[in-house]
Amino acid sequence: MLSPARALPPPPPRVFPRPILAVG
Repeated sequence: MLSPARALPPPPPRVFPRPILAVG
Protein backbone atom coordinates (compact mmCIF):
# COMPACT_ATOMS: atom_id res chain seq x y z
CA MET A 1 0.00 0.00 0.00
CA LEU A 2 1.58 3.26 -1.15
CA SER A 3 0.72 6.34 0.86
CA PRO A 4 -0.92 9.20 -1.11
CA ALA A 5 1.63 11.56 0.43
CA ARG A 6 4.48 9.66 -1.27
CA ALA A 7 2.66 9.55 -4.59
CA LEU A 8 2.04 13.31 -4.56
CA PRO A 9 4.99 15.72 -4.93
CA PRO A 10 6.18 17.68 -1.87
CA PRO A 11 3.97 20.71 -1.18
CA PRO A 12 5.51 24.18 -1.67
CA PRO A 13 6.58 26.19 1.42
CA ARG A 14 3.51 28.40 0.95
CA VAL A 15 1.26 25.47 1.92
CA PHE A 16 2.94 25.17 5.33
CA PRO A 17 0.75 26.21 8.28
CA ARG A 18 3.29 28.92 9.13
CA PRO A 19 3.75 31.29 6.16
CA ILE A 20 5.84 33.50 8.45
CA LEU A 21 8.75 31.06 8.10
CA ALA A 22 8.49 31.20 4.31
CA VAL A 23 8.43 35.01 4.36
CA GLY A 24 11.63 34.94 6.39
